[in-house]
Amino acid sequence: MNKSLWLRVGGSVGLLTFLAWKTDWHRVGEAFQRLDWRFWLAALALYVATQVVSTWRWRMFARELGLGGTFREYLSYYFVGMFFNLVLPTSVGGDVVRAWYLAHRPGPKTGQRMPAFVSVLADRVSGVVVLALVACVATALCPIPLPPVIRYTVIGVGIAAAAGVLGLPILNWLLHQPRFATKRLHHLQRLTAGGMVYYRNPRLIAGTTAISAIVQVNSVIVMALIGLGLGLPVPPLYYGILMPLMTLLTLLPVSVNGMGLREMSSAFILQQLPGTPVSGTEGGILAFLLFVAQSAAALVGIIPYLAGGLQHFDAVAAERESKEEEEEEEEPQPTAAA
Repeated sequence: MNKSLWLRVGGSVGLLTFLAWKTDWHRVGEAFQRLDWRFWLAALALYVATQVVSTWRWRMFARELGLGGTFREYLSYYFVGMFFNLVLPTSVGGDVVRAWYLAHRPGPKTGQRMPAFVSVLADRVSGVVVLALVACVATALCPIPLPPVIRYTVIGVGIAAAAGVLGLPILNWLLHQPRFATKRLHHLQRLTAGGMVYYRNPRLIAGTTAISAIVQVNSVIVMALIGLGLGLPVPPLYYGILMPLMTLLTLLPVSVNGMGLREMSSAFILQQLPGTPVSGTEGGILAFLLFVAQSAAALVGIIPYLAGGLQHFDAVAAERESKEEEEEEEEPQPTAAA
C-alpha cells in the first residue's frame, strides 16, 4: 500500500476508535431493538433504483463525447464500480474502474481513455454540484432556526460549488494560453477542454442537472427513511442539510471509504439541532445503517463482474495506462478547445 492509503487507513482507525470510546453502547442496543426494518428495506430499494437513474446520467455525458455502448453495459460498469469502491481500499477507486471499463468496451479503442475519464468526472461533478444546491435550498426552507455553524457551512459549500462551475471556462482559457503549453500541463489541458464540450450543449446540462436533482433528492429520502425507521425526531428538511454535508465530508481523503468520518459528521450535524433531540450515538447509527444499505447495493456489482461476461479489471494495467496517458505528447483535440 502507498503512503496516502496508509494515512487513510490510520484516519479511519483513529476515528472509529474515538467513536467506539464515545458511544453509548446501551443506546445502540435500544436503537436496534426499536428499528423498523421495513423502512430500511424501503431505503435500500430506493437507493438501488437511484443508482439506475445515475447510470442514465453518466451515459448521457459519455455519448456527448462520442462514446457508444448500451444502457445495459453502462449499468454493469456502474455497479461494478460501486463494488470496487467497497472492496478495493486502494488509490484505484470505483470511478477509475468505471472509466477503465468504458474505455475497454468492445469496439474501437483509440483515444478512448480520456473521454471515458471525463465522462465519469462530469457525472461525479454534476452530482456534487446539485448536492450542494439541495443543501442550500433545504437551508433556506428549513422551518427551524439553524445554528451559525450549519448555516455558514452550507453557504460556503454553495459558494465553492458555484465557483467550480463558473471557474472551469476561465481555467480552460488560461491553460490554453501559449505560456502554459507545456508537457506537464498537457493532461490537465485535455481534461478541461473535454469538460468544455458540455458547456456548449445547454440541453445536455439541463437534462443531466434534472437527473442529478432526482438522484440527490432520492438520496435525502433514503436517509430520511432510515431515520423514520429509527424513530428519530428530525424535521424532514433537515435531512436535506445532513445528507449533503455528510456526503461531501466523506470525500475528504482522510479515511477509507469515509469510514469513521461518516458516522462522526452525522453525529455532529444532528447534535446541532435546537434542543439536541438526537444523541451523538443515534446520529452515528443513522450513518452506519446508511452505509450498510449502500454496501448492500454495491454488492450487486459482483453479479455482472463474475457472471456478466466482463473482462476482469486489471489495476496494474489501469495504472500503467494512466502513466502512458500522462506521457502522450499530442495536443488536445480541436473540437474540445475553448
